[in-house]
Amino acid sequence: MPRVVVSGAGIGGLVAAVAFRRRGWEAAFYEAAPESRPVGKGIWVPINAMSVLGLASRCHTGYVFCDTSRP
Repeated sequence: MPRVVVSGAGIGGLVAAVAFRRRGWEAAFYEAAPESRPVGKGIWVPINAMSVLGLASRCHTGYVFCDTSRP
């Protein structure tokens, strides 16, 4: 099994680790912060990317708020 090390457990690092694991890789990640906690940052994802992810129907126009917790 191929192995990879991901540096950083932010959104990018965690997504990379999950993507590698889904492809059959053994993925480990390392984070310098002493604890994991929310920092209140947002992510901008263009509507065409939301369509690819299947989330466009859950978004509202204007101030875009995507609630992925609803079915």
